Amino acid sequence: MKNLIINSGVCDARGMQEEAYKDYESIIINTEILLVGERSRAILARLPIIQNCGLTVELDDVEDVEAMVVNGDFEITASMQVQENSLLVVNGRLKVEAGAEEALKAYKKIIVAGSLQIPKSLSGFLNRIQIDGATEMYPDGYTVLEDTLTIDRLFTLRAEQGGRYYVSGETVICDDAVNLKKLIEKQVRIVTPKLILPESMVEDSTAVFDLQTEYVTVPEGMKLIYGDAELDTFLLQKYGGSLFVYGDLTVDRTADMAVLAEKIDRLEVLGTVTVTETQKEDFLKTGAEFGKLKVIKSGRLLADKLRVKIDQTLFDRCPEGIVVCEVLKVIIDSAVNPEDILERLTICDCGSVVCGPEQESAVAAVSENVGRIGSGEELHLLDKIKSSKVANVENYVM
Repeated sequence: MKNLIINSGVCDARGMQEEAYKDYESIIINTEILLVGERSRAILARLPIIQNCGLTVELDDVEDVEAMVVNGDFEITASMQVQENSLLVVNGRLKVEAGAEEALKAYKKIIVAGSLQIPKSLSGFLNRIQIDGATEMYPDGYTVLEDTLTIDRLFTLRAEQGGRYYVSGETVICDDAVNLKKLIEKQVRIVTPKLILPESMVEDSTAVFDLQTEYVTVPEGMKLIYGDAELDTFLLQKYGGSLFVYGDLTVDRTADMAVLAEKIDRLEVLGTVTVTETQKEDFLKTGAEFGKLKVIKSGRLLADKLRVKIDQTLFDRCPEGIVVCEVLKVIIDSAVNPEDILERLTICDCGSVVCGPEQESAVAAVSENVGRIGSGEELHLLDKIKSSKVANVENYVM
């Protein structure tokens, strides 16, 4: 075999012998973690090696290390048994439970390609942890809840007497009928960075929430919609004409905005409002407050699909144009004229668009939040693979 391809979670190169690899024309190492020592690093530099490594960790050549890679979230608990001198890599969020001192001591090193959540009492272990993202330290003695907490009638009933709760994200009170006084009677305390609640509940909330909490208040008489929403007749019938949207709002592209506007008394949108060109004028007449206005072309909507193909026949059947949103792969037929793309096509929030070289500039001009635009031609390594030794393993020792 002329080539060697290693696909592994962990590749340990510390004990490699140069003589065993010098006859390969090329060596490709695809690994999450590459373990090297001073001697093996020099050998790797002399060999025809292509390294695609998530992380390279240098250790002693003879040091016995147990390495583990976690793709996703991971939690270190107080009861966890960890082998001494272990290496942990987390491609996600790492949560550390209070009382996990012994488990942390067993790790030689922890690398987090994400965020870390750890109790304040264990902050002394931070020098053992390499973190790419944010670090949040929660108060000891507090129960860690989900990232977002919605306080409703059930939560007020289930909260423990003297309960202490930590929320890393946002806490939401959607209904002004929630009885906060019940939480006050139970002497419940909640630590959260942000609280969204009706204006009428602000005074009572101060007995429950931390002084450092950021407040977002919903004006009296307005209905809170937490999250993204679509503005249509159904939404107005369900929640009324005074809406406070904590998120983005998209106007139903088939709706008559003039009719909807008559039913809107007050509208506030903290995020982006998306309307078509024909809806823009009537929407602005509502006097709505919003963070940003996004105007898209009118036309046929193709959305939430894995694959969409745009050809001249489709253009002919959609005289008002085509809007493509949230599609993994968009393929544009080579016969489609670049002028039609510029005048009658809108592409947003898509993974990739495959088109011809003469179409690329037009596609780029009508695209927003698209991962890749190009011909779709990819480098094929079939000949190389046929003459290669391929190792697909979780752990590979060179």
